[in-house]
Amino acid sequence: MTFANGELVGVPCSIQHGPFPDEHLVMVETEDGTIWGFVQQGDLQMGTSHGNDMNRGYVKSAVVEQASESILVRMFGSFFTTALGLASVKRNCLTRLAAL
Repeated sequence: MTFANGELVGVPCSIQHGPFPDEHLVMVETEDGTIWGFVQQGDLQMGTSHGNDMNRGYVKSAVVEQASESILVRMFGSFFTTALGLASVKRNCLTRLAAL
Protein backbone atom coordinates (compact mmCIF):
# COMPACT_ATOMS: atom_id res chain seq x y z
CA MET A 1 0.00 0.00 0.00
CA THR A 2 1.32 3.43 -0.96
CA PHE A 3 0.80 6.51 1.18
CA ALA A 4 1.45 10.19 0.50
CA ASN A 5 3.30 12.44 2.94
CA GLY A 6 0.71 14.24 5.07
CA GLU A 7 -1.94 11.59 4.47
CA LEU A 8 -4.07 10.58 7.46
CA VAL A 9 -3.60 6.97 8.52
CA GLY A 10 -4.60 4.81 11.49
CA VAL A 11 -1.95 3.10 13.60
CA PRO A 12 -3.22 -0.01 15.48
CA CYS A 13 -3.31 0.33 19.26
CA SER A 14 -4.67 -1.11 22.48
CA ILE A 15 -7.02 1.27 24.30
CA GLN A 16 -7.73 1.73 28.01
CA HIS A 17 -9.66 4.35 29.97
CA GLY A 18 -7.71 7.53 30.62
CA PRO A 19 -7.81 10.08 33.44
CA PHE A 20 -10.57 12.12 31.76
CA PRO A 21 -13.80 10.99 30.07
CA ASP A 22 -12.68 12.07 26.58
CA GLU A 23 -9.07 10.88 26.87
CA HIS A 24 -7.72 7.33 26.57
CA LEU A 25 -4.46 5.59 27.43
CA VAL A 26 -3.14 3.79 24.35
CA MET A 27 -0.34 1.31 23.68
CA VAL A 28 1.24 1.26 20.21
CA GLU A 29 3.74 -1.29 18.86
CA THR A 30 6.44 0.51 16.85
CA GLU A 31 9.63 -0.56 15.10
CA ASP A 32 11.54 0.59 18.21
CA GLY A 33 9.28 -1.10 20.77
CA THR A 34 6.07 -0.34 22.64
CA ILE A 35 5.10 3.24 23.44
CA TRP A 36 2.31 4.54 25.67
CA GLY A 37 0.43 7.81 25.58
CA PHE A 38 -2.82 9.68 25.99
CA VAL A 39 -5.09 10.34 23.01
CA GLN A 40 -8.30 12.34 22.78
CA GLN A 41 -11.35 10.27 21.88
CA GLY A 42 -11.78 12.27 18.65
CA ASP A 43 -8.35 11.07 17.48
CA LEU A 44 -9.20 7.39 17.93
CA GLN A 45 -11.12 5.00 15.76
CA MET A 46 -12.35 2.47 18.30
CA GLY A 47 -13.32 -1.12 17.63
CA THR A 48 -14.53 -0.59 14.05
CA SER A 49 -12.26 -3.05 12.26
CA HIS A 50 -11.76 -5.35 15.23
CA GLY A 51 -15.38 -6.45 15.61
CA ASN A 52 -16.87 -5.56 18.97
CA ASP A 53 -13.51 -5.40 20.74
CA MET A 54 -13.48 -1.87 22.17
CA ASN A 55 -9.99 -2.44 23.62
CA ARG A 56 -8.44 -2.23 20.14
CA GLY A 57 -8.52 0.51 17.56
CA TYR A 58 -6.45 3.03 15.62
CA VAL A 59 -4.68 6.27 16.56
CA LYS A 60 -5.13 9.00 13.96
CA SER A 61 -1.70 9.82 12.52
CA ALA A 62 -0.11 11.71 9.64
CA VAL A 63 2.53 10.22 7.34
CA VAL A 64 5.86 12.08 7.68
CA GLU A 65 8.39 9.98 5.78
CA GLN A 66 8.48 6.61 4.02
CA ALA A 67 11.05 3.80 3.90
CA SER A 68 10.77 0.46 2.15
CA GLU A 69 9.30 -1.53 5.07
CA SER A 70 8.27 1.18 7.53
CA ILE A 71 6.68 4.61 7.66
CA LEU A 72 7.45 7.46 10.04
CA VAL A 73 4.19 8.87 11.36
CA ARG A 74 3.21 11.65 13.74
CA MET A 75 0.52 10.24 16.01
CA PHE A 76 -2.06 12.64 17.41
CA GLY A 77 -1.80 12.65 21.21
CA SER A 78 0.73 12.97 24.01
CA PHE A 79 3.24 10.11 24.26
CA PHE A 80 5.68 9.32 27.05
CA THR A 81 8.81 8.54 25.01
CA THR A 82 8.35 10.70 21.92
CA ALA A 83 7.55 14.35 22.51
CA LEU A 84 6.23 14.97 19.00
CA GLY A 85 4.39 11.66 18.67
CA LEU A 86 6.86 10.48 16.00
CA ALA A 87 7.15 6.73 15.54
CA SER A 88 8.28 4.33 12.86
CA VAL A 89 5.65 1.65 12.18
CA LYS A 90 5.31 -1.24 9.76
CA ARG A 91 3.71 -0.19 6.51
CA ASN A 92 1.42 -3.23 6.36
CA CYS A 93 -0.28 -2.49 9.72
CA LEU A 94 -1.57 0.96 8.73
CA THR A 95 -5.06 1.71 7.56
CA ARG A 96 -6.14 4.68 5.46
CA LEU A 97 -8.43 7.17 7.24
CA ALA A 98 -10.98 9.33 5.48
CA ALA A 99 -10.29 13.07 5.61
CA LEU A 100 -12.52 14.90 8.05
